Amino acid sequence: MKHTLDELRIQIDAIDVELIDLLQKRMQVVQHVGVYKKAHALPPRDVARWEQVIDTVTREAKKRGLPEEQIRKIWDCIHSIALQIEKSV
Repeated sequence: MKHTLDELRIQIDAIDVELIDLLQKRMQVVQHVGVYKKAHALPPRDVARWEQVIDTVTREAKKRGLPEEQIRKIWDCIHSIALQIEKSV
């Protein structure tokens, strides 16, 4: 099936909106995690958990033929935002 450049860009734009929706959902859960951690006197940063997350996403990226190092950088940014949210509750 042949698509025009405009049609492909429309698909990309729709996927970008879905990604933003998923990030919003993730950050809502992060906020709940922050509340839990605060109530239980736990620090926002959990190194072991973060290593587990990175292992999972880089493994999944590799399975899908995505560049592991760039995916890690994206998740580092997501983690930075998540830590800010956890610290703010």
